[in-house]
Amino acid sequence: MDKRRRTKRCSVCGDAAVGFNFGAVACESCKAFFRRTATKSRVAPCLFNEQCKVDVATRRFCSHCRLRKCFSVGMKTSLILDEKAKHERREKIKRNRQKRSTTEIAMAPLDQDEKSGTVFTQNVPDSSAELVASSPESMDEALDRVLSPEPQGVAVPPVATYPSDQWRTFLDASTVGRIYPEPCCSQLILLFL
Repeated sequence: MDKRRRTKRCSVCGDAAVGFNFGAVACESCKAFFRRTATKSRVAPCLFNEQCKVDVATRRFCSHCRLRKCFSVGMKTSLILDEKAKHERREKIKRNRQKRSTTEIAMAPLDQDEKSGTVFTQNVPDSSAELVASSPESMDEALDRVLSPEPQGVAVPPVATYPSDQWRTFLDASTVGRIYPEPCCSQLILLFL
């Protein structure tokens, strides 16, 4: 336990306190006691003329004096959450955790292949660049083949497995430049991305 936690003392009984509960610094025991007792309409009367000392050893002896001391140190019943508010708070925490986990997944570091921009070109014939460079008609045909749904040149995994910004890794300028060596053609394809 660090120094700050050891120095916090419950305002009600003097036990070690972890935090601020219901408007006052309180230990877990007094926090639970206040939550259970403060909303009740009737509390047992004090047997000792409301002169009980409330400390760690005697806090369980007189609930009347303990509750009175809770109110005197500033604990408020308005800060006790009802069941509906507790449920809403738990749901909000759950939603925030889910948001954080999806954000962390989206911001996870890329694999080495994705970082380096490695493109799978097993199916690209060596003569494709020469074919494209030879005539404008063949450039249009090659562009149609690349954009067609049939697997032709570059073997890229399905769209559903990669977020849209990772697609650019597979079809970046260097990849297009290897397939289509003319600069005007590679710029044209980048406009479509």
